Amino acid sequence: MNSPFDFVNHRHRLILLLTCIYILLNILPQSIEACPNECTCHGPNVDCSNRGLQQIPLGIPRNVFKL
Repeated sequence: MNSPFDFVNHRHRLILLLTCIYILLNILPQSIEACPNECTCHGPNVDCSNRGLQQIPLGIPRNVFKL
């Protein structure tokens, strides 16, 4: 037998799930950005050394800790 509160619990779980999905979809793209082809990326570190580059490559992620 279902309780009248089962719907409320189900509704709260659905709202929580949708909120988590929304947050992940808005945060994830900022943390997973492409690494420039001329460099290698390891987490927040981007290594463009010893590549003979004349300028800083485009597309370096915004969350870089060490360049």
